[in-house]
Amino acid sequence: MSHTVSLDPQSGTRFFTITVVNYTQGGEAMSLADVFATALDGAVLGIVAADKNSLGVPLLPLLDGASIKLYQFSAGSFAEIPTTTALNAIISAIVSIKN
Repeated sequence: MSHTVSLDPQSGTRFFTITVVNYTQGGEAMSLADVFATALDGAVLGIVAADKNSLGVPLLPLLDGASIKLYQFSAGSFAEIPTTTALNAIISAIVSIKN
């Protein structure tokens, strides 16, 4: 194993919990203001565990432009979940903020 890890002092890394209450197929619109930033270097979104959403299945959140789309594994492939009221999906996110 060979790698290095460093912290960029010019960038701030923050941890967020994002709760998607009502999901609309096509994605949950997000903005920089949601994460208290004016610019981002990147983001990592954690898988939503089955017990952290009302569908009761693991969900894979993907950042698509300014939206978070939620997918589930179904019939051998990933498919975006349908519009869901009271989804209450809890997403853990690590965001690198540009300074």
